[in-house]
Amino acid sequence: MNVLVVQDEAQIASFLKRGLEAEGFAVRVACDGAEGLRLTRSSRFDLIILDLLLPSVSGEEVLARLREGGSNVPVIVLTAKDAVSDRVANLEAGADDYLTKPFSFAELLAPGSRSSAHRGSGSIDGHLLRGRKPRTAHEGGADRWTIGRADLS
Repeated sequence: MNVLVVQDEAQIASFLKRGLEAEGFAVRVACDGAEGLRLTRSSRFDLIILDLLLPSVSGEEVLARLREGGSNVPVIVLTAKDAVSDRVANLEAGADDYLTKPFSFAELLAPGSRSSAHRGSGSIDGHLLRGRKPRTAHEGGADRWTIGRADLS
């Protein structure tokens, strides 16, 4: 499965990339909204993990352009914006799930997540990350990101 992470915070992007690759996903990282949009035009992704507070083009704008362009790729918003109004607005705009930072890697991989392939891509049956057992800290993997955390191991 090909995953695009659109995240301008290098440590969070690295954490996500390492964790998802350890779970068997192929991961590309875009450090701003413009690069994220460019990558969605040149490559096929099965899932996008999207920050909202991005330089150049905001995550909200990335999501809007994807949906306006007819893209049905599932999008998980992963952001520090925790207001209910932000959550509702982005879900209504076409996000498939909305997680706030700090987040648990297990939460991102959870089969009960709303990020199922219900947009009709047909490439994945059920939850995008179904059957993936998230690593936990005692298994040697970082399972929780905390804002400002220096050690990601």
